[in-house]
Amino acid sequence: TTIYLPTDGSSLDFVAYYPHTTDLENGIYTVDVEDQSDLSTIDLMAAGMQTANRINNTVTFNFEHKLSKIVLTFKPGDGMALSELTGMKVQLTNQQTLATFDVTQPDGEVVVGTNTPATLTLNTDADGTSSEGIVLPSANFDGMTLHLELSDGSSFFNWDLEKSQNADKFEAGKKYVYDITVNRSGLGVTATIE
Repeated sequence: TTIYLPTDGSSLDFVAYYPHTTDLENGIYTVDVEDQSDLSTIDLMAAGMQTANRINNTVTFNFEHKLSKIVLTFKPGDGMALSELTGMKVQLTNQQTLATFDVTQPDGEVVVGTNTPATLTLNTDADGTSSEGIVLPSANFDGMTLHLELSDGSSFFNWDLEKSQNADKFEAGKKYVYDITVNRSGLGVTATIE
């Protein structure tokens, strides 16, 4: 729909966010990251409010990611074969899954809910060499664990995020990259933040 700016010189405010929904009440966007199967449907981005009128009629939106992304790469280590990673399930424990975001606030932040923490099953490639997810910002990594389960159901691996040396929480707009070597005796993890 074409938007016509008021002829009396008054201004209009514009906001932009993604993914789009028509289910806003008073500008409040509901965030739910429980289903990680299609990350593009939960990767909330927003741009601050812009004002335009007939004289100053250019609106420029600079989008920012409002959630956090976790990216994991896996390789077999001591006592493991690459084929054993095929079909691996990767989970992240102790995650809040519900939040709200006010799209009308110029520098709005996601307000994380306090529902019962859940275990998220991350989006993992069939060959088990990479996995990723979108998570809510957090105050800390307390109680958060990466849990890996091989497809044969006989081997489980856990790694506490509190062991991260470069971060102590998930922050909005940041990507957390973990390179993980899966050894028969445990996990070797290197982490970086972008």
